[in-house]
Amino acid sequence: MTRSFSYLYEETLERIRGKIRRGEYLPGDRLPSISEIQNQFTVGRNTALRIIDELQLQGLATKRKGKGTFLRDVITSSSFDIHGNIATKIQRVIFLSKTINESKSNWSAQIYNGAMKRALALNMAFRMEYQSVAPAHNQSLVLPFQVNPKDGLITQYTADINLLLRETMVRKRFHCVLVDGVFPNVDSVLTDNNYGMALLINHLYEMGHRHVAFAGKFSHPSCVFNATERMEAFVRETEKRDMHGDVLLATTFFDLLKTLRKMPKTSALLFPQDIHATNAARFLESHGVRIPGDISICGFDDYVMNGKPSNLTTVRIDLEGLGKAAVDLLIEIAKSGDTLMFWKRVKPRLIIRKSVKKMRR
Repeated sequence: MTRSFSYLYEETLERIRGKIRRGEYLPGDRLPSISEIQNQFTVGRNTALRIIDELQLQGLATKRKGKGTFLRDVITSSSFDIHGNIATKIQRVIFLSKTINESKSNWSAQIYNGAMKRALALNMAFRMEYQSVAPAHNQSLVLPFQVNPKDGLITQYTADINLLLRETMVRKRFHCVLVDGVFPNVDSVLTDNNYGMALLINHLYEMGHRHVAFAGKFSHPSCVFNATERMEAFVRETEKRDMHGDVLLATTFFDLLKTLRKMPKTSALLFPQDIHATNAARFLESHGVRIPGDISICGFDDYVMNGKPSNLTTVRIDLEGLGKAAVDLLIEIAKSGDTLMFWKRVKPRLIIRKSVKKMRR
């Protein structure tokens, strides 16, 4: 997926700010030049120029004619204050759903229920709001609601939520936690993808599989971060167990089938999401491949499609746990006053079904 200019700018800016926070650049040090930013972070010249300008506007850097851009000798805490004046205690939690229909889906409803239970257990007010999209202007909008410094926002990552997140962080100036996704300057609650992949690979190993593959190009645009983490964890976990692990670059089921026919030793195929694993299994079976007789298939997330039971061995994301953790994270970041970004992880669990067979020794 091609990243937008805006996303590249925000991501790169935050990475440089992170280096400053960690002391990799000290007061008085020369910061990377425009060409160095381009090379180090793989961005264009306009993006690099904008980053240099923004670091100066934030009071972090100063230009010296003929010498370059340098980190200021004195940096105030306000230079890193991306949230504004946040109250030290969150009193109301606002759960933002993209549409009314989405809020009723099994996935969103479980996250919502987890957040609501935690908030009410802590005697915090809780309410639902809806994000909508205005096609004529291609703008994300929030239905009007009152916001004060003691409000905290919980939302899920969607493809068109970027502008909304910028609006809430820059204009509303209150804490926001993103569930199951990442965005520059926004605290996140995420599934522990490393732990989940370790569960899957360990199960395959115990079932006698030694040649396995990961379909790395199959992921929804809004789930690229999770898919990438799962792929990287797949590589690490197979190496730990001295298994032969291949990352496949096929982007269609036809290409996937062709690739698998050239890999007769591969006995198990993993996908970063259940929806692609389920669809792949149907496609392969329609072309004479028996699941799990000829090849075992695993997913990751335990997403229920159209209310139908699944035969897929997978990793179940703790959706209610994500919602509860999001409320806890709102409280933690408000109390700490720390402007560094928080990522909180929630462990999933292995679900064993009929899509993996035991290999003969």
